[in-house]
Amino acid sequence: MILDMEEEILAERVYKSLKGRRYLIAMDDIWSLDVWDDLHRCFPDDGNGSRILFTSRNRDAAPPNSIIQELPTLSNEQCWELLQKKVFGNEMCPSQLLDIGNQVAASCGGLPLAVVVVAGILSTMDRERITWENVGGSLSSYIFAEGNNSTTLILELSYKHLADYLKPCFLYFGAFANEKEIPVRKLERLWIAEGFICKEEGKSVESVAEEYLMELIGKSLVIVTGRRSDGGVKYCVIHDLLRDLCLRRAEEENFLKLVDYSYSMYGKHHCLYAPLPSVSINPNTASHLLLGRYVRHVRSFICYARESPLNVLDMELLRVLECWSMYCTDLQTLVHLRYLAINPMPTSLASLVNLEFLFVHDKVSISSSLLKMTKLRYLRANEAIFDEDCNSAQMINNLEYLSTVCIFNVKDEEMLKCSPHLRKLKCKCKPLLSEAEGASYRYPDLRFLTHLESLKMTTFFGDAISADINLPLNIKKLTLSGFSLSWEKMSIIGTLPNLEVLKLGYDAFWGKRWDTRDGEFQQLRFLKLVELEFAQWNVSLSEHFPKLQQLLLHDCSNLQEIPSEMGEIETLQLIEVDGCRRSVAESAEQIQEEQRDMGNEELRIIARNVKDNKVLSDDIDLDDLLGSGPCNLDDDVRSCP
Repeated sequence: MILDMEEEILAERVYKSLKGRRYLIAMDDIWSLDVWDDLHRCFPDDGNGSRILFTSRNRDAAPPNSIIQELPTLSNEQCWELLQKKVFGNEMCPSQLLDIGNQVAASCGGLPLAVVVVAGILSTMDRERITWENVGGSLSSYIFAEGNNSTTLILELSYKHLADYLKPCFLYFGAFANEKEIPVRKLERLWIAEGFICKEEGKSVESVAEEYLMELIGKSLVIVTGRRSDGGVKYCVIHDLLRDLCLRRAEEENFLKLVDYSYSMYGKHHCLYAPLPSVSINPNTASHLLLGRYVRHVRSFICYARESPLNVLDMELLRVLECWSMYCTDLQTLVHLRYLAINPMPTSLASLVNLEFLFVHDKVSISSSLLKMTKLRYLRANEAIFDEDCNSAQMINNLEYLSTVCIFNVKDEEMLKCSPHLRKLKCKCKPLLSEAEGASYRYPDLRFLTHLESLKMTTFFGDAISADINLPLNIKKLTLSGFSLSWEKMSIIGTLPNLEVLKLGYDAFWGKRWDTRDGEFQQLRFLKLVELEFAQWNVSLSEHFPKLQQLLLHDCSNLQEIPSEMGEIETLQLIEVDGCRRSVAESAEQIQEEQRDMGNEELRIIARNVKDNKVLSDDIDLDDLLGSGPCNLDDDVRSCP
């Protein structure tokens, strides 16, 4: 993956891909000329009219002889127009707020970020004149009391107006690298482990954490950059000025300290310590000076350095520990740990009685002692295998998330009965010999997992053995790959009453033709088909997918076209075609025209890597046709609204 490449290799790849081409490169928010000096070597200058455009708040970041276009601030009228749009949407501003609204907009000094942040404050308040006057008065006092640094002061005001329960959640954004996308699920789990999330009757802590995030998004403090297939937020970012506010406020309140080891042996990475006593630690302080009295106060330690500069065993009050580079066989003294991300897994975790979240990159052996950890709810590893000594009759646990567990025999299947509360499961499986008469095979039967909502199953034996499959009825999200099921068995999936998201990967189904049936996929909203070899897809009625919103077709090289009946689905919002025949892309465009005739102007078509139509003979090797590499079924649609 590109994210894993060394900088030199990545720079060379970019250079080679642009060499000899005419290009326009646009980059946002370059901070200094040094950054530009590092970047410009990636871009060949062949004298062919190529151009590079970048934005910066620092005029000195511009290289010599460059053309500088200074953008003016917004006028008061433009500020008011933007403020109204952010606060009221398509509604009209109440007449009693017009004059005070104009005053508030003018107080933002023509800065778009300031307008957006103030709008986030106002959008959550009563639409009464006295309320807006109070905000306007606070805004003016902040600006005129402190001089010209109005943006920073307005951001301070946004923090002041946050509810108390949201303030630690907001400050925690300072723990993440600047301008890097933040995985929302990870963020919410950290909030939970830190104790920021208040329990509410009838709601899970995860749903409350999601509500907190949506409040911050609604206040324009957090930006959504990617969505999950079910429409939920998958990735987010925070503006760099807001991150500066997080770090400044966090240090003032002894909540968080970021220690940068950019100039040390540990490379350009940083460590987080939270909370700290009221001391100021120089970023270049030698690591041994951070030990002793300071380290013993640390509640969380998140280290992105190549090596840990500290001995975490001295941090006896730790709740959160993330340090992938640290090798430690014994963490028994860290009894307060709730969140642990480490590699490899320590030999014993028995004393970590408060542990809720466990992440390991390597292979994990699920032992009886691990299953006896009553508070452990989340276990994720690249591969998890049940120990031989595990006994399903004695080890009922509270796991809600398990990934990626191997179900290779009947005992493994039985061991999953230890986890009746599972809501999300990722597994690798093999066909099992059925106990019924005859030498028939079946895939693991997980219908006993009555709380399961999300299931991802992968096998590598589908093309060798024909086996039956049964699925839990409550599933909302299903991902399958490698099963080589006949299309006739699609009804097993189509009749699942709650299924909203379906992703079918390489060789999940086998055959040239898929005929949908009446009454199936009644709740399906998202359908992704990747590297399937079918050529015909027949849909007799649009009622087969009455609620479908997004259809993604990737590398389905044999498929002739998308059924025209899909054009009658009123809820359809997106069709994405990638690596398919040109006729598939053309059928998507025809569906878009049909939707427009129905008054739906919202349907978007994305077509990439369209291939010329070719007649593919039956004797072409499927591995050559589709490629033997694994497909990615987890990609989110970044452009979704």
